[in-house]
Amino acid sequence: MIKLLNFLTESPFIPHGHCYLWKPGLVGLHIISDSLIALAYYSIPITLLYFVRKREDLPFNGIFLLFIAFIFACGTTHLMEVWTLWHPNYWIAGLLKAITAVISAYTAVKLIPLIPLALALQNPAQLEAVNVHLKSENATRKLVEGELRKSEERFWSSFDNAATGLALADLDGHWFKVNRYFCNIVGYSEEELLGMNFQSITHPDDVDTSWKNIHLLLNGQANYYHQEKRYIHKDGHIVWIVLSKSLMRETFNNEDDDQHLGKPLYFIAQIQNITERKIAEEELHKALEKEKELSELKSRFITMASHEFRTPLATIYSSSDLLKSFGHKFSEERKLQHLNKIQTQVKNMTLLLEDVLFMGKVEAGKLSLNITDFNLEVFCREIIDEISFADRKKHKLLFEIRGECSTVEMDCKLMRQILTNLVSNAFKYSPEGAIIQVNIICNNQQTIINVQDQGIGIPISEQHHLFEIFHRASNVGNISGTGLGLAIVKQAVELHQGRISFESEVGVGTSFTVSLPTYHVSI
Repeated sequence: MIKLLNFLTESPFIPHGHCYLWKPGLVGLHIISDSLIALAYYSIPITLLYFVRKREDLPFNGIFLLFIAFIFACGTTHLMEVWTLWHPNYWIAGLLKAITAVISAYTAVKLIPLIPLALALQNPAQLEAVNVHLKSENATRKLVEGELRKSEERFWSSFDNAATGLALADLDGHWFKVNRYFCNIVGYSEEELLGMNFQSITHPDDVDTSWKNIHLLLNGQANYYHQEKRYIHKDGHIVWIVLSKSLMRETFNNEDDDQHLGKPLYFIAQIQNITERKIAEEELHKALEKEKELSELKSRFITMASHEFRTPLATIYSSSDLLKSFGHKFSEERKLQHLNKIQTQVKNMTLLLEDVLFMGKVEAGKLSLNITDFNLEVFCREIIDEISFADRKKHKLLFEIRGECSTVEMDCKLMRQILTNLVSNAFKYSPEGAIIQVNIICNNQQTIINVQDQGIGIPISEQHHLFEIFHRASNVGNISGTGLGLAIVKQAVELHQGRISFESEVGVGTSFTVSLPTYHVSI
């Protein structure tokens, strides 16, 4: 290495200045010229390097770097010309020129294929035209973006202010967009709903059906579905809605879209509140059922009346016909017997009509409570005496009344229905000679009536039907009856806001206890 340096620096040559005979003017001219050329050659690559670093987007920046190296090398050779005026290092000068030649040749080779590409670059006029076109496109794009933004704003405004519930939900059923109408339907705020899913407010009985319909959409078996279901309002009450739901999928830009289902994205739901309609339907259904019950009741009334009136009418007709045809031949006693039969049957028919009219008023909702003050003890004794007289001492009656029952306030007509039906049934369903007990207790809060018989009793399996209209136990046999008595008692007790209970055993007897609210009236 040292030998090479010695070879390059120590040479037998004379300095280049000798060639100029060291004439100051000529030497100075070369010094100044080469120095200025070198300075220019150094400033040009520095400027180009700065420019290239600032404009990294320039095409062919590699060729710029080659020009920088080539010009820098040229400047160095001119500096070497100044040096060799006094120092004959011509090998170094030649080596620098060789390096410059290599860089120059390489640059020229790289430049040739770039000429067509450079020629293809647009001129300023073309660039200006492109710039104008780009500005136009940019203005159009901004206009389109503005219209799109306005359209989107109009869409979401319509979404939020729609007169029906609207919601967007992900594939797991979580809402990510809801409108105000939907919030009003379920009573939750938008923030609350966005943290919930549809299952959390759906009635438990409707969740499975909802998921089945959703799977139809996900599997491509349906494009949409409608479902009537129940939501649970925030305050706890049930809200009936009709839900229309569809599924948004990715779309394809080809002709086979119909044959390929895009990836499911989210659900679109429309919700309408139909609670009022459901209530109206329920009320209509109840009204129709009530009308049906009334129609059946009328039919049963007619059937019962035609059956129950036939016997007394036949008796009345028979006795009156006998009196008409043979009355002049009958003794006074026999005439009286037939007249008593007619009176008894007329009374029975009157009682039956009263029962029918009473139940008719109950079913029509026209029966009201009419409170009056009366002497309960006298009132009860009169009714029991009437029933006992009609029984003609076939049964033994034990009647006891305790407490201050002289003057009370209650509905005397309802009281008559209660006492008459309970005591009459006790006589009717008890064998001859049986003991009938009637106990009445009065205090400041209530009146308690207990009627106990030794009759046929009520089968356990039929006791829950006991107060149903027209119901009669299976063990009544040939004992006549309409099935209205206990139904009337039940309605009369409830209308008086009282309670009725009973105990019964087949073959032993039945005990009814009625509690009616009342209070003693001072006189």
